[in-house]
Amino acid sequence: MSTPSQQREFGATMEAGRFLTIGESDHWAVLERPDDAADLVARFCTDHLPRTAPVLAVLQPRQRAEHGAAIT
Repeated sequence: MSTPSQQREFGATMEAGRFLTIGESDHWAVLERPDDAADLVARFCTDHLPRTAPVLAVLQPRQRAEHGAAIT
């Protein structure tokens, strides 16, 4: 397990890396929110930007920026 800041640093090492958190989940987001986690992984693997991900639809613009969704 690692902290959000460690994961953000790790994401920065990948050319297309992005850091997002999935709300209402803990460190087991892939088990707690499997559809959202799978959607984000699929978007990463197919070069689709996460800013249109359904999991982000409930966030306000400021929250999106805080969750890394404003990264293009």
